[in-house]
Amino acid sequence: MRISLWHQPVRRWLAMGLSGLAGLGLLTLSASAWADPLVMTCTGAASFTYNPGLTNTTQSIQFTSNQTDACVPVLGAPTGLTGGTHSFSSTLPLSCDELLGNDAVSVVRTYYWNDPAHSQSQVTYPSVRTEKVQGNSVITFTGTVTGGLGLGSAVTQVIVLVNTALLQDSCASAQGIQSVSGAVSLTFGL
Repeated sequence: MRISLWHQPVRRWLAMGLSGLAGLGLLTLSASAWADPLVMTCTGAASFTYNPGLTNTTQSIQFTSNQTDACVPVLGAPTGLTGGTHSFSSTLPLSCDELLGNDAVSVVRTYYWNDPAHSQSQVTYPSVRTEKVQGNSVITFTGTVTGGLGLGSAVTQVIVLVNTALLQDSCASAQGIQSVSGAVSLTFGL
């Protein structure tokens, strides 16, 4: 059987497989090409506890946050996903400044979804901005899904702590602020 010269390059490419084609620069795929976009909006509530309480002096504080969200998936979410939770606990150097007005730098959070497969999304927030709006603290987290469900999707989380202006007196007290709570909005891919 005689094979023409034209068929030999095609046979070599087929023998090399996809990785061989990528090595030749004929096929280029990035990791983001495999990312599954996630478009979803969630609303919920967050609570924060501090031990010892936050005061005007920075000190080592056991910080715990708990968040529960009800979600409306639009694209990329598994069947059955209607909400999720997020919990975080750590010992951090904190004062009332972090709660009442100073920006934080780079936070990583994992959201645990309630779908049957128990999906998770790890989100890196390189930007955390706190603003005072009519006596409330509005904390805006802007980031990207860096692991799990929705890899590569943009994420914005906004937490509104109501009437934090009233907490200023607690910051000056010996016991400080021991807990706060607020409303949460969380959007993926919008």
